[in-house]
Amino acid sequence: MTFVMVVAHGAGGWLDEIIELGIPLVVLVFLYLWSNRKAKKPEKK
Repeated sequence: MTFVMVVAHGAGGWLDEIIELGIPLVVLVFLYLWSNRKAKKPEKK
């Protein structure tokens, strides 16, 4: 997605922009954090 595509879209108001840009951003951040999480090792006593 380029800046020109975002500017050219421009219709639908702020709610449409949140849906189209915010949700994919949240999903990408979630997947990034999920893929980089460290598995918890069980403690040995």
